[in-house]
Amino acid sequence: MSRQGGDEFVLLLFDVKDESDIEACGRQLVQLFERPFILKDTPVFMTASIGGAVYPTHATSRAALIEQADVAMYEAKRRGKNQFHVEV
Repeated sequence: MSRQGGDEFVLLLFDVKDESDIEACGRQLVQLFERPFILKDTPVFMTASIGGAVYPTHATSRAALIEQADVAMYEAKRRGKNQFHVEV
């Protein structure tokens, strides 16, 4: 995982069998944000909009793959808070 900039992060998954593995990971990440994080005894609620892209299905270069994941993330944002989306 690395910070892409601002509030954007990139997570690389290896040994992925198919898109259902990515879907499962994305859904698990979204579920983590359904409960509050506790900071100094104060519940803090956050949401996550997560976009996924698959090499080489969606792109063959690093830059293009990140761009496709970004497109998917903005589609997840458009659909509402705490969403995961993979561009097809």
